Amino acid sequence: MTDLKPGDEVRVFDRSRYHPSPEGGYAGTVRKVGRKYATAAYEVTDTDWNGKPRTSTRTVEFDMSDGTERNGRSRWHLQVRTPAQAEQDKRREIALAVLKDQGIEFRTGRERRLTLEQIEALAEVARTFTDTSQEG
Repeated sequence: MTDLKPGDEVRVFDRSRYHPSPEGGYAGTVRKVGRKYATAAYEVTDTDWNGKPRTSTRTVEFDMSDGTERNGRSRWHLQVRTPAQAEQDKRREIALAVLKDQGIEFRTGRERRLTLEQIEALAEVARTFTDTSQEG
């Protein structure tokens, strides 16, 4: 993500449980790029006190090395990803769900040591599992 330039598209993910981002995140545009941090603007639609929809533009300053919000409330509150990174994150999420459906779960955080390709390969193997308790 260090090769970002103004005008590039990014996806902004709000990971709070009170204001979750839509599927695929909010579409954003890089406005400013520095040596370590960049700023992106994105639009959020919510409702006002009358229940009417309103759209507002928000900005987020983020670390280009990992996409985390600079000086955010928590390290993973807002996450900025390129469209390619967002697609890879979705693929990882799907593969991990396949593994979980087959009863295979990693200890907390251990799956981060595996590449996307390794997790997808494990998920392919897990898809071939059958319930052996019903055989024979």
